[in-house]
Amino acid sequence: MARGLGRLAGDVASSLDAVPELLPLLPELLADLDDLGGSPGAVVALLRAQPIERRMRALDLGCGKGGVSIALARELGLRVRGVDAMEAFVREARERAAREGVESSARFEKGDLRAELRQGERYDVAVLSGLGPVLGPPRTTVGALRRIVRPGGWIVIDDAYLAPGAAERPGYLPRPRAVRELTAHGDELVGEERIARDETRASDDRNTARIRDRARELARRRPDLAKLAFAYVERQEEASATLRRELVPVALCLRRAPLE
Repeated sequence: MARGLGRLAGDVASSLDAVPELLPLLPELLADLDDLGGSPGAVVALLRAQPIERRMRALDLGCGKGGVSIALARELGLRVRGVDAMEAFVREARERAAREGVESSARFEKGDLRAELRQGERYDVAVLSGLGPVLGPPRTTVGALRRIVRPGGWIVIDDAYLAPGAAERPGYLPRPRAVRELTAHGDELVGEERIARDETRASDDRNTARIRDRARELARRRPDLAKLAFAYVERQEEASATLRRELVPVALCLRRAPLE
């Protein structure tokens, strides 16, 4: 049990570019960020181009504060279940869904995404946004997601390619290799939305400034936590610079092979 909880905490921290010791502080440091990791506009655009019907069922794994889930419910009429390991994020997602009038079609629960993958329940759509290689390399990630998507359904992964000429980085591949790995199970890549680097830069700069402001407030109130908080801000700045220099942000849509 302790080992399992430790692994979950490590995965959650890794997906947010944090160390596990920082987890209790993240809700405060990230209080001003509505969309964590995912790109709601890109995910909606990908699925809008597919023969998606209203009331289809979607599972948003690592939903954060619910930005993608709420957009899918509002824009496409999907019935979305969002799951995230951070209770504070789930609470904010529920409040936001209520404010936007989609609380009946966008529901949120605290949970471990790996446990969801073991349930065997089938959805029309599965979304994995901005979590990096939490489930392993691309081939392994898609293999895990296929278990919860019906044949002919859709898998959306919001992540990044390795930029041309960039040095190899754990968890990231250049586009040709990534596509081969993503489609290795026989599924079809049916959509791709690249996120403009200027858009990413502006968003990252705004978010980093907000996190730094929160870190200053926290440091004034709790000087003993200042070093930990500001180290997180520095990691965010480094990660943003790496993203702009070495990675190509992209959202991908796979159509699961209709035959087993």
